[in-house]
Amino acid sequence: MSKLQTKSLVFLAILCLCLTALSPMTFAQEEKMEVRFTGNVIGMSGPVTGKTGRLTMVINHWTTDLETKNLYETLMKGGNKALLKDMRERTVGYVAYTGTLRWPLNIARMFKLEDGRLLVRLITNRPILWWEVARATSRSRDYEFGYIEFTLEEEENKGEGYLIHTAKIDLTPEGKVSIETLGTNPHRLQNVKQIIPKEKKK
Repeated sequence: MSKLQTKSLVFLAILCLCLTALSPMTFAQEEKMEVRFTGNVIGMSGPVTGKTGRLTMVINHWTTDLETKNLYETLMKGGNKALLKDMRERTVGYVAYTGTLRWPLNIARMFKLEDGRLLVRLITNRPILWWEVARATSRSRDYEFGYIEFTLEEEENKGEGYLIHTAKIDLTPEGKVSIETLGTNPHRLQNVKQIIPKEKKK
């Protein structure tokens, strides 16, 4: 593993990403309704460094605690290949850059933090290609996930986070879920907003 890959893995492990986050802060996980977010992606590495793109994220179903538990057990017993196979049978929404095809979302989790902000975590079953960035990247078959995480201030309807278009999901010796990038820094996600239908604004 290269130095850059190692730094990325350590950085993300500190964020305590865990599919088993069955926290009392979790809410609205079983609601079947469309929730739509948009945000600006800023390239932080490779040929798209400094460039921006507009990302739309649509969730039709929040992954429930039970579904999350089952996915974790699949990862624990069969590794990331088994997780990928299981995920492909679940579609909870989609993500898309302006002017590009949609990518399916397979895991969508939302939490309410102690400070009142919303925390959203989204996982796809394939790398999120941004202007065909992945074509210029040497991917291995182990890096077949895309990951998005952001926080949102509800009152201001504004948030920020990051995006990994080529990631590997695995377990640490302590049983926590970790995300490893394929030698690139996560892209920055800024000006995230929830698009609220007009009828709900009244």
